[in-house]
Amino acid sequence: MSFTDGADLEALGQSATKLSDIAKRIDDVTADVGKSVGRLKSAWGGDDYGRLASGYMSQIQPSLSAVAKGIAAMADVLRGEVAEQRAG
Repeated sequence: MSFTDGADLEALGQSATKLSDIAKRIDDVTADVGKSVGRLKSAWGGDDYGRLASGYMSQIQPSLSAVAKGIAAMADVLRGEVAEQRAG
């Protein structure tokens, strides 16, 4: 279906749900990686581990969290659009 004005509310709602699910999966992956990095400490010490853990905490984890938040915000925008369209 093609639209020039308005929206396919069902499609927007489905997309919002899918985006929310993706954001949640990214959050879950972020937590899993953090746990894995933490567990490495018992098997790998020294400066090399410290650099890896520091890199994760200072760069990778914040980046993943920002991506998840951005995707969740997209889902919120879609939900807002659906509500606005339904309100008339």
